[in-house]
Amino acid sequence: MYAVENGDLVTIHFTLTFKNGVIYTSTRNKAPFQFKVGEQQVFPGIESAVLGMEEGQQKKVTLSAKDTVGPRHNELILEFPRSSVPDHIQCELGKKIEITQENNPPFRGVVSHVDDEKIIIDGNLPISGKEMMLTIELIEIN
Repeated sequence: MYAVENGDLVTIHFTLTFKNGVIYTSTRNKAPFQFKVGEQQVFPGIESAVLGMEEGQQKKVTLSAKDTVGPRHNELILEFPRSSVPDHIQCELGKKIEITQENNPPFRGVVSHVDDEKIIIDGNLPISGKEMMLTIELIEIN
């Protein structure tokens, strides 16, 4: 059988979970995912995991933060005075929010703290800085 090498177009099913078993994302019950190995179209850990696999093979690997999106960045955690937040914006804990800024792209994040004086928005992805579990099945090498 043929094993995956850089440059191959592969079709996979994968599930990426937090260490506690909660699923972050998965292609199960959806269309499989296709990418060209070595072209940085996916997390580095997915590319590394698929290298050397053969069609039909499954594997489960642990991915460090550097194998996914990298570490958490404190500069992506912004604090705003509550008085600066327009009334039409609902500041609820866990709510996704987008803030437009002059001369900068919009800042997207999740409300991580709310009180009478301030609101804190975390722009890090939920998997930033976390070790993850990857389950991968190689469906096809094209």
